[in-house]
Amino acid sequence: MNMPHTWFIPVPKLFWSEYSEEPFLRCVDCNCELEACDFYLVQKCYVGTEPVFEVAICDKCRTKLSVQCSDETNRAVQAFLQAHLSRREEEFEVLDEMQTVLCKCMDECAICSRPRSECHRYTVGGLGHQMDLVVQLSPQAQSPLMICQKCEGTLGELVSQQTRDTWDRFVEEHFDSPPGVGVDSPMFL
Repeated sequence: MNMPHTWFIPVPKLFWSEYSEEPFLRCVDCNCELEACDFYLVQKCYVGTEPVFEVAICDKCRTKLSVQCSDETNRAVQAFLQAHLSRREEEFEVLDEMQTVLCKCMDECAICSRPRSECHRYTVGGLGHQMDLVVQLSPQAQSPLMICQKCEGTLGELVSQQTRDTWDRFVEEHFDSPPGVGVDSPMFL
């Protein structure tokens, strides 16, 4: 297997904040400037074409949140994602052009390959580096990442009650009201 390629591109509008209509600028938790961070995560949930939940969190705060989640959940979700990404290894080997990788990552479910255009509900996540989006597709990691509602349900079954409680507290502390889409478990955090 060839080593994966990694590119850095300006953050596409799909990963911009719907409220400011520009790239996310601050971490939702510590309010640090994302441009000053080595890495951060953007996650957005969509129903149809409407974004119903969005969050940007720096790597330091994401790690802090992940530590509060159960080890069982962290291991199970990581193993599930890696198993599905590594299963698609042959697809990854032929993708070496950035635009092709970007389209594959954004336009189909990382788990079942269902096209985003066929999804009524889905979540996208991407790794940011300063003010760029990291584009990478390998058997170990993918950014950006799109997961359809069906596969989110399967992932949700891996989430422990401790992790659900941690996520509920996080949402309660950082958002005016709970999202109306049942965002009750962190898929990428």
